Amino acid sequence: MSVYPVLTPEGRSSMVMLLENETEENDRIWSRVAPLDHLPPLLGTKPGATVLATLSDAASGSQGYPLVAWHRYGTGKCMSIASDRLWRLRFKTGDKYHWRVWSQSIQFLTLSRLMGEHKRIRLETDRTLYQDGEQTRLYAHVLDEDFEPVIQPSFQISVNGADGNALREAVSLQPDRTSPGLYEGYFTAPVAGRYRLEANEDDKEISNTTEFQVATVNRELSDTNMRRDGLKRIAQLTGGSLLAPEEMAKLGSLLDAKPITTTVRSERPLWDSWLVAALLIGLLGTEWILRRRNDLT
Repeated sequence: MSVYPVLTPEGRSSMVMLLENETEENDRIWSRVAPLDHLPPLLGTKPGATVLATLSDAASGSQGYPLVAWHRYGTGKCMSIASDRLWRLRFKTGDKYHWRVWSQSIQFLTLSRLMGEHKRIRLETDRTLYQDGEQTRLYAHVLDEDFEPVIQPSFQISVNGADGNALREAVSLQPDRTSPGLYEGYFTAPVAGRYRLEANEDDKEISNTTEFQVATVNRELSDTNMRRDGLKRIAQLTGGSLLAPEEMAKLGSLLDAKPITTTVRSERPLWDSWLVAALLIGLLGTEWILRRRNDLT
């Protein structure tokens, strides 16, 4: 049986596992990493770890196998990829996806550290680009002076508009029970634009800031896939037919073959044609010659 990676809900929303924007296409690409065998014997994940991908082999009890998982450690992150078969992403595509998954993993593990430096409060979002009306997932990893997790009922941050946007909205993050010191919450931007995630005034010296973008998307162009069921329904309602490209040979038989007579009338000045002018001059010249011969002039 061919076993392949299956993304978890957390994996679908993570930048690490995003190879294509369309969910079905993204899943199809990950299914190419098969067969997955000779995996290390892992019994489960540590408390607080986030599993991004498991295995499709549910029959053998491997549904919960943590194929790709990450966990916070101190002020950083660590990740486990329990397979050396990701090179299969190169099949018929070259380095397009193989390079992408590793580069996104490196960005995920290091970008927040680089932006937050050694500060005890690290603010993050799950992505940097969102569609208009989409929820933004906010994170705050809070440590005390000894770099130990801070445990409290909630943690307050603010979302501020950038590029002249005067928005300033306070957001209360709730603790993640499985990861001490981690707080998370959601924010929905009222308008498209750039936004900045900041800590409160008392915490700014020990906190980083991070930005994200909310873009307006043309709904008509957001999904350009052919909806065959909808086209078939339109054809039924209008008395037409739906043909696939390979069925275009049937098009002639579906058209109405009755002849249609159409009368088209157009007017053209005679002097626009040099033939008409030459004919008239020839006739006039012939008449003059005949008159001279018969002494009629």
